[in-house]
Amino acid sequence: MQRSAPRFAQLLCLFIFMVCPWLANGGEVGTPALDGFLRQSLKWRAPDLGVEVPVRVYFAEAATSEPAPVIVYVMNHGYPRVGQESDESILSDYLRQGYLVMTVDFAGVSEAVSPKFDFDLLALQHAIYGYKTESILAGEELEPLVDYCWFLPAGCRLARDLVYFDLEKHGSFGTKEQVLKVWNGRIHQRFGVPKLDDPEAMTNRDGTPLDYKLYMDIIYPSQPSRPLSVFVYNATQSNRTRGTRNDVTSGPHIFGFSMRGYVTANSDHCWNPLSRHWAWGFLDGVFTLDTWNGLKSNTAAIRFLRTHAESYGINPELICAMGYSKGSYGVIRLADPEHEGQAEHATFEGFPEGSPEPQPWPGVSSRISAAYQAVGGSARRPEYVRSNLVPSLTACGQFDKFKFWPIFPELIETYESRDVNHLAFWMHELAHELPTGFDPWHGRDRYELLTTFFDQYLKPDEHPAPVVLYTFPKAGDARVGLDGASQALPDREMLPKDALKHVALEEPITVHFAPQVTPESVAGGVRVVRAADGAAVAGTWRARRGNTYYQFEPAAELEPGTEYRLVIGTGVRSERGTALAGEEVVEFRTRPAAERAGL
Repeated sequence: MQRSAPRFAQLLCLFIFMVCPWLANGGEVGTPALDGFLRQSLKWRAPDLGVEVPVRVYFAEAATSEPAPVIVYVMNHGYPRVGQESDESILSDYLRQGYLVMTVDFAGVSEAVSPKFDFDLLALQHAIYGYKTESILAGEELEPLVDYCWFLPAGCRLARDLVYFDLEKHGSFGTKEQVLKVWNGRIHQRFGVPKLDDPEAMTNRDGTPLDYKLYMDIIYPSQPSRPLSVFVYNATQSNRTRGTRNDVTSGPHIFGFSMRGYVTANSDHCWNPLSRHWAWGFLDGVFTLDTWNGLKSNTAAIRFLRTHAESYGINPELICAMGYSKGSYGVIRLADPEHEGQAEHATFEGFPEGSPEPQPWPGVSSRISAAYQAVGGSARRPEYVRSNLVPSLTACGQFDKFKFWPIFPELIETYESRDVNHLAFWMHELAHELPTGFDPWHGRDRYELLTTFFDQYLKPDEHPAPVVLYTFPKAGDARVGLDGASQALPDREMLPKDALKHVALEEPITVHFAPQVTPESVAGGVRVVRAADGAAVAGTWRARRGNTYYQFEPAAELEPGTEYRLVIGTGVRSERGTALAGEEVVEFRTRPAAERAGL
């Protein structure tokens, strides 16, 4: 007995070390041990993946006395974990801060990778809030705070309300006087308050001082193993996090980039402070100060991120900005690599240029590497679409309520005429939304194409090989003209009136690569051949859009009613010398001789 006691003690310690954490975690390895905080444990079915995954709900109290902000902590998804801080350490902090914490664990689900499961996460958000479905919190005394929900990949933290710009200090001279004009016009008329002569006398509706500061939230890896590229979303809502809701943007774009291994920042629009949700509410037509301060404020956001790169695990050389609707003007300005030193769109009459104080973080670059700009100030101000733009993506929905569809053709003509490296979505079935759904003309899912486009420019080490974004004709097309042209835009009846004065309905045989590939490798590595015997079609490849967009001009007409193959071989190389990962073959068929005319 005396000799066996130490052995027994060793076994007991081993049992406690190995088994007790398993019991504390509810019997599942990998679940954070948050004793005393667990309020609900359930299985939730991810609709796209078609699998059930465990969801656990934690809160510091037995019930919420008032709605609580929500953190959804996504564990064991397919992207490598970068933040090395433990789950228990991160989540315990948020529970003590009053967050309603929910963990969702995709352990063993190999398909749980972005973009495949991003819409499942969006469905989970719907389930939390009972959006067009029953809430998974039904029957519990836990109420989530509407619009305040963040999706954090495991190992990541959330930094909220970081000040990156102060319009009172850094805004153009005349900014406060412009706000006063809105007070004496819109606020005075709508709310019956007195007119004022002194800008300092303006207040919020509750009597508190106006807040001229602009803020951002950042999701970042804690104790990162390596720095990450940055995705900045230029918020369209005064309540920044409302932009993650499906009924606002139509997709999981913001937290989807978090799941792909990006640091994600959600930054304020350049608001008139009277129009904030905590001030007097949204004021249509006068909500923005972009015209006079948009360049200053948006460049300050990028300088903030670069200045604090080490704190947030940021690779300062790889930054993407997304702005749609009211967020697009700031991004089109950032997309010009020569924006530093340029002027605001306008100045206030009677006031000098400049600002009361120097711009924040002087000397730090505000350049970005790629951009999304659509259906907003960027579309209304095509003069900022310049030939040197960074790789850019733009889009427009046919049913956009702000009437951008009629001007979209002319905007795209500007991109084309200036030979900008860009990707454009003509979203025939959507409205004022971000890109989702299948695009029948590209033959690709728009959301997947968007994420691929940005990955190629923002993750060069993870994605060194160039990719084919799409081809014209797409695979299986059986109505290709004898000159190789095929449909590239929605049908004529869907297009705006006079659209074909600005853009072509058909495009020649085309291969759109990302990133840039060398013309000589395309000339030797891409062929058009007759399917029956492999005979090559003579012709010339012409490079456009910064060596990303290649179009084929056949030396003679193709044969009618004949099957051909577009063969994109591994001889194609990026400008860094990396070959296409694998050969791609697109089969298509020309129209019969009786249908020689185009669409």
